[in-house]
Amino acid sequence: MLQQHAAIGALTPLNTVLHRLLEGLSPVNAEMVALHQACGCVAADEQLTMPPLPPANRAEIDGWAFRAIDLSGASAFSPVMLAAQPAWVAEGETLPDGCDCLLEPSLVQPVGPQWQVIGDAVPGQGIRRVGEDCASGQHLLETGRRISPADLLLARSHGLSSLRVRRPVVQILELAPAEATAQFVAEWAYAQGARCLPVETCRCDAQSIAGALQASEADLVVLVGGTGAHDNRKAIEALAAHGTLIAHGIALSPGRMTAVARAGNRPVIALPALASHAIAGCLGLVAPALRRLSGAAEPWPIALPLARKISSTVGIAEIALLKLQDEGWMPVAAGDLPLVSLSVADAWLILAATSEGYSAGTVVGAFPLHVTGFT
Repeated sequence: MLQQHAAIGALTPLNTVLHRLLEGLSPVNAEMVALHQACGCVAADEQLTMPPLPPANRAEIDGWAFRAIDLSGASAFSPVMLAAQPAWVAEGETLPDGCDCLLEPSLVQPVGPQWQVIGDAVPGQGIRRVGEDCASGQHLLETGRRISPADLLLARSHGLSSLRVRRPVVQILELAPAEATAQFVAEWAYAQGARCLPVETCRCDAQSIAGALQASEADLVVLVGGTGAHDNRKAIEALAAHGTLIAHGIALSPGRMTAVARAGNRPVIALPALASHAIAGCLGLVAPALRRLSGAAEPWPIALPLARKISSTVGIAEIALLKLQDEGWMPVAAGDLPLVSLSVADAWLILAATSEGYSAGTVVGAFPLHVTGFT
């Protein structure tokens, strides 16, 4: 037990590492990207004051266009007769001037050379009014908001083809054997709105790693592998010799052998090759760095009671995975992240290093786990 406390004491607290990692980082420059590239990216500003949507009254159904006042009292027993066929409007089309409602097809019938209406309507029936989807003067996006498919739908509906975003460039260097983990990190970072360069396989020696760091023009470099002890710490040796090593050995479980450094002004995060440990590093360190570089707003946790107790080791920040169950959070993993737990979990949180855990029934805030990546 004494040896365990000594090892924990040698680790750098997660909050200390985060402070030094984020110190001096600022959002990258904004750029225009096509809509198909914008999903998951962070909006650079309150983009464009929108005109009303729809811009005119439009049909929500296929039907006959009328003024509601002209149909007052119409029924099968007291039809309203028309001298000519009324205007037919298909779903999504603009209503003719003066019309304020639509009747379903079966309520208008030909009778010889005339037409009869056997149902009435109220103003607005069957139509989408001006500004009902988006009022005039609203902003399309708020600064720092992560762009969703719904935002893209609204943008396309307004005829836009591109948006201004902040999209950090991430370079991932794979130090063998870590191919599967490196690819996961790339896909995860992309889901966070980063522009990921192709994963680059790098020889696991200090000189090759240092050369790759110097050649990179990315806003953030992530190394995968080479963070262990003794002969398996080439990434650490390279960072110490050719950069500023902030910490190696972080009070984070899993992921203790994660390292953080600077290569010039560029932040560098070195993740362990083991996938579960790399995932913890992504949640605890890479995600905050990407938020700072993209100018993203801090995510809002979802507060629900715990269905079961979570225990935690004092002195270590621990990642916990949770599943939504009966309007509460059911813990599925804590301090260790079996890969299968990621497929069943709905949310995650970090248990602070000062915490011994939470008892059942305690309300805790957790962040959603989405299929496109971790928020």
